[in-house]
Amino acid sequence: ESGASGAGACAGVVLRDYQADLLAQCLRENTVVSLDTSTGKTLIAIHLASRLHDEFPDKKVVFLSQNVQLAQQQAAEFERFSTMRVGCFTGETSGFCWRRDALDDTLILTAQIFLNALSTAVFIWHDVSLLIFDECHHANKRHPYNEILKQYHTVKSNNLPVPRTMGLTAGLASGRTLGETLVQMQKLCRNLDAVVRSADTSPYFQMPKEEVYALDMDTQSALLYTTLFPIFRQLERMFLENNVISGLPDLQPGSAEYGHWSKALAKKEVSRAASCASNVRLQLQLLAQCLRVFNRCLIILDEISVAAAWKHLREKYAALTEAAGPDMQEKLTVLFLPVLRLFTDADVAALPVRSAKLLKLREVITGEYGKEWKLILFVKTRLSVEMLAEELKGMKFTAQGFTGHGGKGDGTGMPIKRQRQVRMDFAKGKFDIMIATSVAEEGLNISLCNLVIRYDAIPHTLSYIQSRGRARKKDSKFIVIYHNNNREHVNFDELRRKERCMRLAVRILTEAPQSLQSPRSLTPLWDVIIRYTDAERLAPDQTDPALMDLIRDAPKDMLLRTCEQLFGAVPQLEVTKKGPEHAPIFECQITAGPLHLVGKPDLKASRAEALACQETLTQLAQRDLLIPPESKDKPAYLGTLRRPPLIFGKHCVAARYSENPLTK
Repeated sequence: ESGASGAGACAGVVLRDYQADLLAQCLRENTVVSLDTSTGKTLIAIHLASRLHDEFPDKKVVFLSQNVQLAQQQAAEFERFSTMRVGCFTGETSGFCWRRDALDDTLILTAQIFLNALSTAVFIWHDVSLLIFDECHHANKRHPYNEILKQYHTVKSNNLPVPRTMGLTAGLASGRTLGETLVQMQKLCRNLDAVVRSADTSPYFQMPKEEVYALDMDTQSALLYTTLFPIFRQLERMFLENNVISGLPDLQPGSAEYGHWSKALAKKEVSRAASCASNVRLQLQLLAQCLRVFNRCLIILDEISVAAAWKHLREKYAALTEAAGPDMQEKLTVLFLPVLRLFTDADVAALPVRSAKLLKLREVITGEYGKEWKLILFVKTRLSVEMLAEELKGMKFTAQGFTGHGGKGDGTGMPIKRQRQVRMDFAKGKFDIMIATSVAEEGLNISLCNLVIRYDAIPHTLSYIQSRGRARKKDSKFIVIYHNNNREHVNFDELRRKERCMRLAVRILTEAPQSLQSPRSLTPLWDVIIRYTDAERLAPDQTDPALMDLIRDAPKDMLLRTCEQLFGAVPQLEVTKKGPEHAPIFECQITAGPLHLVGKPDLKASRAEALACQETLTQLAQRDLLIPPESKDKPAYLGTLRRPPLIFGKHCVAARYSENPLTK
């Protein structure tokens, strides 16, 4: 390592050059540090905290974390790399009370703990010198980070002193286009009252080699998969018609998130349905359990085999039927019948015992074995962890599961002490493979490995970046294995394109002075945007066909949406009539933020206006700056809008029905 040493409280700790440069930036102004996983963001924060503590010894440094594990981990880092007195308070501890005369110099807190402290009369913002947001990309919507920042901005707007702010993230925001990504990043920077800064870390870190295996399901798996989808729709419709829910979940069946939703449905929402008679409520609770069974069946089908999924389905059907009354037994038979009649007894004996994904996983692991390696295998759910651990045990590998600590009430969570022990054992080489759910993606300091396999769906760009960042050793590999048939998986090329947009947006904002990052408009940054998009112009075949359809069919609406988001203003359209009175032609001039364009003339005024809008949108599309409509995000299997959107929990869209796209 090279670079400048830190403050007195960090004596002996040497920063790399890029870390020292970012520290100097953080000392000048509120900053969001956007760097890849495992590149030393926390160390920069510790140096900044030490400097500000030296300058304001009577004030506290507050470091906010997403959860208990991250808070405890960051507290250990502060104790290791600084001489400040560190206090760590989370939901696992008790008795935290804000005291300005407390001995701790730095407080490592979960966000909710700090949010609770803000409501006490003894808290004064002036007592804090620095407020650090770990994984700051969460500072939006109803997250505790955002609630804290609302109070921060209220205090600041009253001209009262507020602390310096700092954000740490591996990916500030990722939209569907470069334009949407820039808008989202600007919004987060306004929330955090900071500018975004990054650095080139390539001299110090080597990106892992990526391998992607897109596999087709075997015939029997595909048949079971497509048969199950209409049953999900049928059950969801029952809950809608009985007013248990007021909208369908914006989630894909076969995912962990859908499993959480169906579990809440079975445990809470049915019992709340006041309009249901008690016998109807009991029937709906049983049907909600069926929803969970079918969701688990899809997960097993995708990650293990059709034989295991079929066995799970038959066992659960028998258990549910035994527990149900005569009337309900008949309904269960009707519900399960389309699946139960898929395979005869002879067919069942011949069902594949390993899915195409599992066969490829065995092939990859066997091919890598014998080298000096550590593997993190990302899977969907805790059920997947258990089943794959048994599979790998049969292959003579040593594997341990690593899951979240939630779900302690039903015994499915992993205690925090156990999590810590698993991470330590993995670092010491006591086992070969860590089978982890998504809890291992974000922030946790897991020993660097040289092989990461994504065996689950990659839901978004940040998940892709963070999980890939676990493979940081030299000559590492990042491998993705998925079924083509599974609608849950996003297009891998699309993930890479979105990552490129995200990194380009960070470079654009990094170059901009502080005064240009905070406005609700990209107009001040236009010259920088033009320069970067000229250098990295998207090829025509990379432009989303759906957006091209919108440019053709609804150019004015599309232009209005895009300009309001990009430039914070409605575009001005001025149509002028030219030529002789008996044969006039019309021309439309558009002013939209920094854009000034005169469209092609036409014999009709409305057509001239549409042509000008289309030309403006085409220019923006070539730079990937369009803002797509929100409806583009709705899952394909939910189909056509049937009623106004209503809320159920935090995942909901309008009630929708459609034919299963996989059977078309």
